[in-house]
Amino acid sequence: MEAGGSRIPFVTEEGTDSRWGALETTLPLVYVAEFDRAGTVRYVSDVVEQWTGHTPAEFLADSQLWYDCLHPDDLDRVRNAEQLLFDTKEQLNLEYRIIAPDGRVRWVWERNTIVRDARGVPMCTHGIVLDLSRYGVDKLDAVDADAHAALLIRRSFLTGLPTRQVLPEHLEMALARAERDGDLVALLDIDLDRFRGVNDAVGHAGGDVVLAQIANRLRDCAPAGELLLHSGADEFLLMLSGLEVGAADAAVATVAQSIADALAAPFEVAAQPIEVRASIGYALGPQDGGDPEELHRSAHAALAAAKAAGRGELRRYRPGAADALRRMSVDHRLRRAIEAGHVKPHFQPIVDLASGEICRVEALARWESDGELLLPARFVPVAEESSLIIDLDMHMIRQVCETARRLHDLGHRLPVHVNVSGRIVSWYGFVGVVLQALDAAGIEPHDLSLELTEGAAITGSSASVALLELRDAGVTIAMDDFGSAYSAVARLRTLPITLLKIDRMMVLAATGELPPSERIGPASFTPEAGATILAGVMRMAAQLGLRTIVEGVESRAVRDLVQATGADMAQGYFFGRPVPFDDLLETFGQAGG
Repeated sequence: MEAGGSRIPFVTEEGTDSRWGALETTLPLVYVAEFDRAGTVRYVSDVVEQWTGHTPAEFLADSQLWYDCLHPDDLDRVRNAEQLLFDTKEQLNLEYRIIAPDGRVRWVWERNTIVRDARGVPMCTHGIVLDLSRYGVDKLDAVDADAHAALLIRRSFLTGLPTRQVLPEHLEMALARAERDGDLVALLDIDLDRFRGVNDAVGHAGGDVVLAQIANRLRDCAPAGELLLHSGADEFLLMLSGLEVGAADAAVATVAQSIADALAAPFEVAAQPIEVRASIGYALGPQDGGDPEELHRSAHAALAAAKAAGRGELRRYRPGAADALRRMSVDHRLRRAIEAGHVKPHFQPIVDLASGEICRVEALARWESDGELLLPARFVPVAEESSLIIDLDMHMIRQVCETARRLHDLGHRLPVHVNVSGRIVSWYGFVGVVLQALDAAGIEPHDLSLELTEGAAITGSSASVALLELRDAGVTIAMDDFGSAYSAVARLRTLPITLLKIDRMMVLAATGELPPSERIGPASFTPEAGATILAGVMRMAAQLGLRTIVEGVESRAVRDLVQATGADMAQGYFFGRPVPFDDLLETFGQAGG
């Protein structure tokens, strides 16, 4: 199949593609199909013959054969769901029935994930189909939805582990025994660090494979007779009972180390090695909680403290852990806000100093929370402590590209800037997200400028390759806050930037307005010294072929000063404050002040 200009090596009836072999060993049915309305099957695992009586080769030869195996009452529902998948290009999750050759009805659950090329164009789909009859679903009446839900909610049909819904009854009995016998019960809250990135790397089906494999490894770490739960998404709970009072912490530490050792070996999905670590918080009952709810809450607070300590850590509950839990709550609310569209860009104009006209705009994130408009300083640090910063950056990139399209449609063709974190630049899906956002908005790469803060932690050769690829495609790579940290010159050597944004503190040094605490080095002694440094930066940038934007211009006098130093562009309250899109339109034609 040709997609995005490159051929994807699918399996055929002659052989098995090793990229999908890891999927087969964990999940009952795996398939790969072209992304077309026919859903042409390119690979299906051998288990399909056990379920349907037809060989994989038969399904490869006839893409409509699967529909012949569906229960007639579910056929239209399945076809409609697949049509919606094709139209919306979103993931499919669906439960339905298939009929075996002997007439047996089998309930299955299907997750279908779209595989995209580097530019985000759908190439194919890969999916998993799980046999729900393993959990007794085939014994339920098809219309008994409540019973069906009650069954599934108590056991994860992905990992086969009990779910959090069974925790209270088991924990209550364990706490009662601990009170009677004078020992302790530990509850370990195990959270996989940055697992969202795994789903981004190998798709949700691949992420499911990793979760199932993780569950298998955790089973080996759980002492015999102890309760291991899959509490949701990428989180597990482990209960340890009958611990001696003086040895409980050591016993937990031993189990935690065995978990770390078990997860140390990479997981392999579609020939891609995936590394996973876990943060663990734990609480000891009845000391840290006398009832199931309180003990679970204490363990979760300890988990928040473990993640705040740097991830891959083990922490016991301490009263102060509640502060970390509140921070984790902010993380949760921010995630919901991003999904609901409550984090939106406000826009500040950037002005060409020679013409006085707006030549660019910068998008700055604002969070509408409980009637208050929160600035990035209130929530970006929380996002940077987790993979949520990647979600936030992706969200902003997509909105910025859509804004550039709206500006173009209104006759204002100018680049839009957006800040991106070092975390997303080092992330393997970065280039694809940017190019997909450009394609979806129908704009050109030169309509987008990505700003990296001077101090952003950009590590690994993949990050440099990603930035080079985007720069060569036409995206402007800008260094923000130049002059605010110690690595300025080194960054000019190691990052493929084409634009410098000069930090506001350099402007304050040139105007003599630096706070006394900042007047330390020779460049801050006098305004003349500060202006000399500022002009020197402009000359250096010009010799390197870099354009410059000076931030923090708040008066006509400062504008004249930075213009005299040779700056190309300027940004600041003198030209306009960050405002919603509709208000931005009113600033065109007024920028020169």
